[in-house]
Amino acid sequence: MTEEQAKIFEFNPFDLTKVWSHKEYPLIDVGTMELNKIPENYFRDVEQAAFAPAHVVDGISYSPDKVLQGRLLSYPDAQRYRLGVNYEQIPVNVCPYMVANYQRDGLMQIGDNGGATPNYRPNSFDDMVVDERYREQPMVLESSVADWYDRNKNDDDHYTQPGLLYRNAMNDKDRQHTVSNMVSSMIGICGEKKEEIINRQLCHFFRIDSQLGIAVATGLGVTIHNKTIVAINQKSLNCQEDTQKDNYGKDLKEVIVSVETEKDLNEKILKITLKIKDQYPELSKYLEEMPVTIPDKKDPEITLKKLRTYYESLYSLLNKYILEQSVKND
Repeated sequence: MTEEQAKIFEFNPFDLTKVWSHKEYPLIDVGTMELNKIPENYFRDVEQAAFAPAHVVDGISYSPDKVLQGRLLSYPDAQRYRLGVNYEQIPVNVCPYMVANYQRDGLMQIGDNGGATPNYRPNSFDDMVVDERYREQPMVLESSVADWYDRNKNDDDHYTQPGLLYRNAMNDKDRQHTVSNMVSSMIGICGEKKEEIINRQLCHFFRIDSQLGIAVATGLGVTIHNKTIVAINQKSLNCQEDTQKDNYGKDLKEVIVSVETEKDLNEKILKITLKIKDQYPELSKYLEEMPVTIPDKKDPEITLKKLRTYYESLYSLLNKYILEQSVKND
């Protein structure tokens, strides 16, 4: 991508949350890094290694990526704090093409410190001269105004690329794992802002992809009506309205949210299982398919791990049932 192309690109090409299309901008091989040796001394060769993005070879410069710009300073600064101001003199960090300089003294000075030569320039005692071939290219500034930077100004599309990732880059297994991870993370949300947080997050998922939003909402036991989905996609609704929870979905979430002890978890799981069998007989066949049996509350060998395994199985079968019902309703 040329500088001119970057200026008129559809989004900020240096936004770390987005990627360039590899079809439009294919990756370019620049070389091979070969790891062919195990460190002989871990402290000497690994603990004292000081990496920083500021260390570049001739011909490569720095992009205006704002995270990179911050790291150009912070990484070397962290190494100076960790290893001392002369960390580049430690053997593992010594550059074989180190340039001449007048740097002297400082903690942990392990070189000859310039010997008896003067440490000022110009002087009449050495032959150190500036090599003009390595002069940095001049930078053209597009504005003389310094102001607060709003990363969302004229560039607030945070959903197109995640949608492409979910629909095109992922396979069915990837999508299942993505939904499962999101649901398992959100199912523990609690507190007085619980509904607001869940609804707001579901908004993001629906705007990424409707099927993703439906899958996560279903896994959480939240029913979103079609008109609500339309409003979300039109960005005219913040997902605070027109939602209705399935009772067994709500009850199931309360199992994991309010768990304090193994005994509590066991009793709650037994309670919800019996309630499901009583109120939702259509789920009986799913209960029979479960890979583990219902824990016996009288079992002295019961452990939290066993209970959580049962809970996860119970959650999976309910999720399976909900998804099947959604397909039938559609």
